[in-house]
Amino acid sequence: MHLDWIVNPLAQYGMLAAGLIACLTLFLAVKMEVCVVRKRALESGDALAGRVEEMESALGQIRQSVTDMERRPGTASPSLNLTRRAQALRMHRRGESVQTIAAALSAPRNEIELLLKLHAMVQYRA
Repeated sequence: MHLDWIVNPLAQYGMLAAGLIACLTLFLAVKMEVCVVRKRALESGDALAGRVEEMESALGQIRQSVTDMERRPGTASPSLNLTRRAQALRMHRRGESVQTIAAALSAPRNEIELLLKLHAMVQYRA
């Protein structure tokens, strides 16, 4: 076999140079990939920071609207609790009209009518 070229110093230096060039090429390729990844990470971090700011401003608007809603007087009337229900039934037994009962208890007329109908149904079954 002719393997004398392996022992030749010129071949050894050539192989060493080729190995060093390959290592340098790989090092530079890795360095470039790291730079690209770092750039993408910074861009995505900036985009994420922008979206976080948008979310914070939207959350601030929601909080502001909630506080505004809490400050406004409620438009819905409170429901009839047991005391107001009993008072409405007493007023009806005294012969007062539905409109008068609704005005006195500041409740919707429909709610008072429903209460009186349900009370009449319960009394009829008993």
